[in-house]
Amino acid sequence: MNSVIVQAWLHDVAMANHHPNTPSEGVDEDGIENFDLDQTPVQRNTGLGVEAVALNTSTRSASSFPAVLATRPVFSHQHSADNSQPDDTSQRSSSPSKRFQKMASLRGLGVPVYFTQPAPGVMPADTMELREALSAVEAKEALLPAVLRSHPDFQGDERIRRQTWLSDDDTCSAADRDAVLQNHGRLRDIVDESRESADVQRSEAAWNSHVHSNLLKHVTRHTQHLKFEDITSARIIPAFRPRLSSGKQASSAASNTSGCGPTAALITSVHKMVDFALVMQEPWENQSINQTLYEPLRTRPAPIFIETMTVSGTKESANVQLGIWIAAWRQRMRPIMALAGAEEEKLLTLPVIQVMDSAWSVSFVVDEGTHICIIDDYIIGNTNSMLGIYQLQASMAALGAWVKDVFEPWFTKLLTRAVENRGNPRAAGSSAF
Repeated sequence: MNSVIVQAWLHDVAMANHHPNTPSEGVDEDGIENFDLDQTPVQRNTGLGVEAVALNTSTRSASSFPAVLATRPVFSHQHSADNSQPDDTSQRSSSPSKRFQKMASLRGLGVPVYFTQPAPGVMPADTMELREALSAVEAKEALLPAVLRSHPDFQGDERIRRQTWLSDDDTCSAADRDAVLQNHGRLRDIVDESRESADVQRSEAAWNSHVHSNLLKHVTRHTQHLKFEDITSARIIPAFRPRLSSGKQASSAASNTSGCGPTAALITSVHKMVDFALVMQEPWENQSINQTLYEPLRTRPAPIFIETMTVSGTKESANVQLGIWIAAWRQRMRPIMALAGAEEEKLLTLPVIQVMDSAWSVSFVVDEGTHICIIDDYIIGNTNSMLGIYQLQASMAALGAWVKDVFEPWFTKLLTRAVENRGNPRAAGSSAF
């Protein structure tokens, strides 16, 4: 991604921050942005993200957006205090939010979030190529290098079919063969760690450390535009926390109650983030291109998030965490869309990953305008078998290609339009930051 575009956006936002105005009275009552996260201990988050590394490191001369940006509460100076990251102690503290996480509560958002199953004809066209690639992986097509046909790890496995092997290549050099064997050995180590983690019933944090981080580091090591980032400490910027449909304020005390209503679930779930992400990096100026001020994500657009859990957890609580995070991402993106003159356009469909112990799956986040659908779709592999981890390796390659070929051009175009409109009072005035 051309870093000039993101730099121009963030720099102009930073310039606008020097002249903040007082927010209107209606802003605070529109959402849950005033919840005092410091009043409730924050449990370790469970989401994963991978970074798309910017290849262009050139800079751009300073310019500023119209004064209208300075009046937007999202970019006021108060965020520097409100969004400081909690210390390690508070991050490791237990949180009562697990008691309140219900998927039904996501329907109480101003823009509701629904988890659905795929149906014919409902998937947007912008996911077609990625879904085709993931379908091939799910069908175990062309996964295993031919030089491993005689390897003991693949003998007697009835799941391996003829189409599972890559084409034979008689010209494979000794160096290529060594590279294949070295890669296989590393994948073998990860599978061993995964099996041990399941046997000894490791915690979610331990799974992230022993298995998931190592897998993500391995599969992105040769991909220049991708890098995974552990974002378990990331918190949503108050201004981008999803709004409630009621528009009413809720006090921080609500997050300490033992109630189990939808509002309590939403309030406490703003503590819950994701574990890893794919993001675009470059050390730019103030503010954030994402919905969080967590430094590794502040200046790097994150197209893919990964939520992890263990069998001792619940799918529902993980879905609520993911739903809140995605709703906040949409809340962050809509003002950028508006400034770019794209208010009527839908956001790009995003893939998100969920991990249950060793099993990995991909869902698609579909912007329907009035609501968000997260459509459960593909099993993309696992870390408890050699065949499964080769599926994961191929799936991550497909997702990496999507970031480069689809997300990066879309996001670059969006920010380019926003930067170009910075001098257009009509366009800037239509942006509801």
